[in-house]
Amino acid sequence: MAFSKFCHELGETPANVTLVWELRQPAITSVIIASNSIDDLKELLRYLEINLDEADLKRMDKIFPPLREQNPYPAGVIK
Repeated sequence: MAFSKFCHELGETPANVTLVWELRQPAITSVIIASNSIDDLKELLRYLEINLDEADLKRMDKIFPPLREQNPYPAGVIK
């Protein structure tokens, strides 16, 4: 819900905001996009025009905390 509200405030689609944010993550080197039509592809490629400022990126990190700050393994497996 917080993510949908954030995207609405930016006036952007969740897919495009996700693409921009993902590519700003140090562990992510590429993204894969898929579309069903030329219009869908044009809409997805809008992510190239979106700039998230530092405040936006911090807000995204609160919505989706970076994995490096969490333990991705089940309790007791790796600490």
